Amino acid sequence: MNLSVVLPVYLPAPWLLPMARCAIETLKCTTSIEFELIVVETGSTYLLNFPGVDTHIYVEKRENPTADINQGVRAAHGDWIVYTGTDVFVRPDWLVSLSKCFAIADCGTATIGATELKQEWSQGVTEGIYHAFFAFRRGFEFDAENFPCAFADSDLMMQVAHSGLRSYRCCEALCYHLVGQTFQAEGAPTHGPTFDEAKAAFRRKWGASPLLMYRILNEGHRY
Repeated sequence: MNLSVVLPVYLPAPWLLPMARCAIETLKCTTSIEFELIVVETGSTYLLNFPGVDTHIYVEKRENPTADINQGVRAAHGDWIVYTGTDVFVRPDWLVSLSKCFAIADCGTATIGATELKQEWSQGVTEGIYHAFFAFRRGFEFDAENFPCAFADSDLMMQVAHSGLRSYRCCEALCYHLVGQTFQAEGAPTHGPTFDEAKAAFRRKWGASPLLMYRILNEGHRY
C-alpha cells in the first residue's frame, strides 16, 4: 500500500460529525486508487467501523493533539503519508496528482492545489503551514514535545527541507478547506500553548535556518 491518510477527528459539537463523514466519503469517491485510511478519534467512537476506515485509533482525552496524530503516523503502512482534517474536501484525481510528485526523486512533501472558502484567493497565507492537505515521506513524524498544537505541520516541513528533500505542488487537482471549522465549534476547548507561543517556539528552533522554506513558513507568502 503506497499511501496512508491520517485523519485526526475531534467532535466537540454534534454538527461536526456529518462533516467528518463527508470528508471521508469524499476521499474515497474521488479516486479509484486504493489507499489506507487511519482515523485517530479523540473523545468519541462515532467513526469506529465506519465504511472506508481501515484503522481506528481511539484517544480518550484531548491533551496533546500532535501526539495523537503521531499515533496514526506510526500505524501507517504506506511509503507516503497524507495529513488532512475533517474540514478539508478533495476534488477528483487528487491521488493521481499527488503521485506525480511522489515520482520526483527529491520529493519530500507534496501538495495539491487549494482554495480556502473563507479567504479571498489574493490574501494568500500570512504565516505557518501553507496547505491543509499535504503528503510526506514515511520516516518523518510531528514534533509533539515542542508543538503540541500549532506549527507542528510547519515544523515537519522544515524537518523534510533540512534533510535535503524538496516540497512540490501539483495543481491538476484541488482541495477545499472550510477554514477553522473544527476550532470554532461551540464548546471546543483550547489546548496547549497559544498560536503566538507556538510561533515563538518555531522561530527558536528554526530561526538560524538559511532555507527559503523557513522564510515562507515564518513570514508568509502569496499564491
